[in-house]
Amino acid sequence: MIITESLAKGLKNRFLLEINEEINARINSTKKNTIGVKISRNGWPKYVEKLKSNFGRCALVCYEGGTKRKPYFAFCGLAIEENKPYNSWNEKCLYVVPMIVNHDPRFAQPSLSLFNLGEHAITRIFQRGDIVISNESDVDIFSILPEFQLLPLWGSFWARVLLEFKQTNLNLDIRPVIPGRSGLFFSEYKGEDLALVEIRTFVDDGQLSELQKEVKKIFIDVSEGIEASPMAFFPANEFYGVDGIGIQLAVMSYRLAPHAKKIGKMFFHHIENRDEKQKSMDFLEAWLLKNSEGVDEETSILYKNEGIRLLHNGLRDLERRNPD
Repeated sequence: MIITESLAKGLKNRFLLEINEEINARINSTKKNTIGVKISRNGWPKYVEKLKSNFGRCALVCYEGGTKRKPYFAFCGLAIEENKPYNSWNEKCLYVVPMIVNHDPRFAQPSLSLFNLGEHAITRIFQRGDIVISNESDVDIFSILPEFQLLPLWGSFWARVLLEFKQTNLNLDIRPVIPGRSGLFFSEYKGEDLALVEIRTFVDDGQLSELQKEVKKIFIDVSEGIEASPMAFFPANEFYGVDGIGIQLAVMSYRLAPHAKKIGKMFFHHIENRDEKQKSMDFLEAWLLKNSEGVDEETSILYKNEGIRLLHNGLRDLERRNPD
């Protein structure tokens, strides 16, 4: 079946409407069944399984964090922000919506990420991505959801990095990419409060250049084992004080730093002025190296093999024992 431009736009419109309705219904259900409901610490794991079942296909990623005494559950979905349904190009867009469900104190609160996904990118996924078609013509619009699995991690990572870039005097024209299941998402840095990063379009693997394929592989390798992690729920986790992302930001920077030149070449390829392009690439490489100070290969391997939650809790225990 050939997905034409017209058909893809129609599928995109259905997806925007139905995913927004479904995620809001599941968020409201979770809030209703959390606030005022008694859940013991021993009963928390069973409750978390119910949450996972409730969010179902809407959850791009789920994460269980915190300590045994103070656990929390987090998930990310896609929804329309009623106060800002359009991006800077006047396209309809979706935001990644992190939701934190905390045991003590009890709260279930959805929030917003700092990046959005434009409707043009969704249209392109229906044209170029892996979709499920049955009976030769029935398109499962939700079959594109696995394409977005790494959006929370990398959208949040680059938004966090760009928050720091925003504090410099450099006016960086940076265009990050985010890996999808069957291609790459291409974005732009906007610097706005609710949209530091705007995802513009999607290009499938068959149309990627060799450099783009290399960078995608680098990002997927760095993502291994941390697809669902505190970084994916930034800034909600820090705002509500349930988890920090400092060590994860450093470890991801450490893993990316050896590939900084390739990444910079891709992120700044659109800059025509040679000196300006080189200056931007050098800045990105220097930032990754500086931000990964204190991380070594042993820490990186430990973070990957021992698990994020275990390492985060270990660091918190160490900070409590050695407050200075």
